[in-house]
Amino acid sequence: MKIKKILQLGSAFVLSLSALLTMSMPLAHAATLTCTWTDASGSDNNFSTAGNWTNCGGGAPDSVGGDVYNLIFPASASGFGPIVDISGLTVGSISFTGGGYDLSSSGPSTEGMTVSGGITDTSSGPNNEIDLNITVSGSQSFMAGATSQLVLGDGSNTLTVGGNTLTLANALVTGPIVGSGSIVVNDAHYPADVDGVDLQAASPSFTGSVSVNQGALFVDASGALSAASQVTVASGALLKGNGGVSAATVQSGGTVAPGHSPGCITASTATISGTYLAQIGGTTACSTYDQLQVSGSVNVTNGTLQLALINGFSPTVGQSFEIINNTGSNPVTGTFSGLPEGATFSSGGHTFQISYKGGTGNDVTLTVVNPASAQAATSSGSSTSVPKAPDTGFRAVAAHSAIILAFSTLIAFTLLVIARRLKPARP
Repeated sequence: MKIKKILQLGSAFVLSLSALLTMSMPLAHAATLTCTWTDASGSDNNFSTAGNWTNCGGGAPDSVGGDVYNLIFPASASGFGPIVDISGLTVGSISFTGGGYDLSSSGPSTEGMTVSGGITDTSSGPNNEIDLNITVSGSQSFMAGATSQLVLGDGSNTLTVGGNTLTLANALVTGPIVGSGSIVVNDAHYPADVDGVDLQAASPSFTGSVSVNQGALFVDASGALSAASQVTVASGALLKGNGGVSAATVQSGGTVAPGHSPGCITASTATISGTYLAQIGGTTACSTYDQLQVSGSVNVTNGTLQLALINGFSPTVGQSFEIINNTGSNPVTGTFSGLPEGATFSSGGHTFQISYKGGTGNDVTLTVVNPASAQAATSSGSSTSVPKAPDTGFRAVAAHSAIILAFSTLIAFTLLVIARRLKPARP
């Protein structure tokens, strides 16, 4: 019995001593390392080769040990890629100060990286590419300057934003976007960089919102943003391309310009309080002249229509152009500023008449009309003319009352003289 008691006390003592020693040991903390690519190993350009990095704790960035890696890809490196064997990597930030890098995977296309601290590209070109699946961990920015474009994906890779907000500038997204968060275009470099933010793949699994706050968003795939909850174009920003969006709202000062001179944008609904820039270079919608194709409601109240003839095209009287193809059943709400139903205006030396009841009865059409008949058209579109009264000469006389008074006085005086001479003598 005593032995059992001693063993129990000994066990308790050992456990207590172990806990005390554990508490007294210093805890290992994850480190934040800023790793710079050199490609100096001389053997390969593998991401996992320690000799291709400097200031990286003696190794290469990996997902072991919980360290946070901020990656720098400079212009001074020996080689720029493709940098292969990237798999399941989690990094903080990525900074490109050199151009021409290509980060990729040598394994299955499902491999990729998670980014938590954003991506910046301040290089002078050529473009830098990340041909991997990218997962966004936390709200952040992927931004390139005016002299380079950041290419994300190789066409099959996904960009997963989850519920986060991803801000883009001068970026080309080649694969689908996934998530329910938000995409913000804030490209202060456009139009100096020409590229803007370009979405080149359908994203049926992206259900979040898109805000074009500054610069240009190009939608260049059918259904590029068809599942998004809302696409909003703010003042000074531009929506352009040959793709599909969901509910599109162009705010005052914003612009929608289908195609790439010219083309079509499809939308579930369209509200245009800003500018619709329509270009006409022929008679075929989407291939030679711009068109908005809207399946739901169309509201152009207080919007501005800006028309441009391109490619030397000269339309003839009677030709009609359906600049908004309203495939829904509801009539168009409102009218463009200064252009009520049937109004006429001139562009490129030609006179156009606008109708919000054209096509199938609820499309916005522009029809070339004879300038002479257009001058007689009223704001309702009907022709009215009021004939002038014949010029009998009395109008000029009536405008000079002094002449009438003098002439009348002269006649009265003459009649008085005649009357005196005809008066009979007294007996």
